[in-house]
Amino acid sequence: MSKKRSNNEGTVVYVKSRKSYRGRMFADGKQRWVSGKTKSEVITKISELKTAIATGVDITSNGSIKDLASKYLKIAERGVNPKTFRSYETQTRVHIIPHLGNIKIKALSTARVNNLVDDLLKTNSASSVNRTLATLSRIMHHAIKLNYIHRNPVSFADKPKHTPKKINPFNRVELNAFLNSASSDPHYALWYLMVNSGLRFGEILALKWSDLNMETGELTINKSFDEKFGIGDTKTYSSTRKITLNYKTLTLLRVHQAKQLEQVLDLAGYYENNSLIFPSVTGSYMNPSNLRNRSFNKILKDAGLSHRTPHQLRHSFASLLLMQGASPLRVSGYLGHADMSITLKTYGHYIPAEDTSLADGIESLIEG
Repeated sequence: MSKKRSNNEGTVVYVKSRKSYRGRMFADGKQRWVSGKTKSEVITKISELKTAIATGVDITSNGSIKDLASKYLKIAERGVNPKTFRSYETQTRVHIIPHLGNIKIKALSTARVNNLVDDLLKTNSASSVNRTLATLSRIMHHAIKLNYIHRNPVSFADKPKHTPKKINPFNRVELNAFLNSASSDPHYALWYLMVNSGLRFGEILALKWSDLNMETGELTINKSFDEKFGIGDTKTYSSTRKITLNYKTLTLLRVHQAKQLEQVLDLAGYYENNSLIFPSVTGSYMNPSNLRNRSFNKILKDAGLSHRTPHQLRHSFASLLLMQGASPLRVSGYLGHADMSITLKTYGHYIPAEDTSLADGIESLIEG
């Protein structure tokens, strides 16, 4: 008589005809199967499936897209920052569930995804539709992990063409006009640092004095502040980085720190000391909207400059450096892009066109 296996215990066997391994486990009185090219791969899949069942994120292969999306979001919430999760949840609730929620996981085809694209484009921009497709793709990838489907139908869908908005950076004259106007603003040091570092607005507001080495000028960027979600991680893994500040920026920050210390002493017990480089008057994190409206926009108006956003100071940093011949790889590192292709895609047209010397050089090598 064969020994009865306990609940959740898994076994792995080699299937000669398929030249692969299959794993079986029991959960809640039902058999669950997984497969893979190697025994270790199958053992890992069984372990992942056990965890999924234990944490309540498992579903059956006959489940609906709505069920799958619900389970996926529970997993995503633990692994991404709140701002990113909110985007996933919104795309799922507003666009995916109303159109695809009742469709079975295995029944979702690329043709049906293309129909979704057509429906959404009637009332949404191409960029919004592409964000929805990206979220749907992540959801369907979860089904692949559970071995319910073997290909992602979203991968082959016809994504709408999206023309990015022009980044509209400041040119050199405009940037000088901005800084001259900002010199009388209480937040001059903040804007000067942004111009000279290419940091994102949220990254600047999250900086602490412990992130800055005054001796070497090295600045560590490892967090970001958001108006709705507070302090959190940087935008991506690659956004966590170290950069070196120039001498003038470092000097200005030393002066800024001295003034801040005087303010701390004056306010005494009323000051919330978070060791922020750019705090509010009472020491807390600054409100980005207030800073944008009361400081940045006023500086633009006083300088006679057209409407911009603080993020365009970052664009200006990148575009002006590339126009001066800076290495795209180094600029990418300062910006914290995941890879240089993002930098080239966004700012490549600011790189000066090569002269004919390169072509002449190869000609001389061939004919010489």
